[in-house]
Amino acid sequence: MNDKGIEYKGEMMLSQKLGWRSLKIEEKSNGIINLYDTSIPAFTRRMKGEGWIQIQPEINNREQLLSTLYANQSKYQGK
Repeated sequence: MNDKGIEYKGEMMLSQKLGWRSLKIEEKSNGIINLYDTSIPAFTRRMKGEGWIQIQPEINNREQLLSTLYANQSKYQGK
């Protein structure tokens, strides 16, 4: 995380970058956290995997991560 947004680099995966201004945070009932770039159409996100980061429920410091994500989202989206 930085002032521009979130960047995810997974092993054997392409790098994903999501900007704060177009970030949507979705918490699923199974504990998965989905981060979406709303400037990319939903069809493209699902078919190509662009603009979508999925965080598994087993992540360390989950609540701290969520609070940081929501704080930055509010800060940069002006809410």
